[in-house]
Amino acid sequence: MIAFGSAAIGGIAAVALVEDLRYFAGGSQDLFWSTWHIHPLSMLVGSLAYVAILYMLQCLNDRDHAIEYLYPYVLLVGFSGANLAIRLNAAWIVLVALACMGWSFIQARAFRSRRRGSARG
Repeated sequence: MIAFGSAAIGGIAAVALVEDLRYFAGGSQDLFWSTWHIHPLSMLVGSLAYVAILYMLQCLNDRDHAIEYLYPYVLLVGFSGANLAIRLNAAWIVLVALACMGWSFIQARAFRSRRRGSARG
């Protein structure tokens, strides 16, 4: 679970970095915190950063199944990319992210129980 938390922190940091770059490169004179909201580009970059960091950490943890831990997040990256293309409000991506996290949690528990079962036998 530490890998998932670390990847989430990295993904959030990537979102914040892209948002800061968009804001400060735009030269807006508005108050930063009153105008800050998540753009589709930062959602896609954050999703890609999360998946990349998760993959690297899972390679350290369970090299044989590292790619399988990413399967639930293919939908998140796909919908984030689609959201960038059609430029809708990014709030609905949160629902997709929650569904992916639930699927991933169930999958990680199954992998862990399978690994424990094979170690006993």
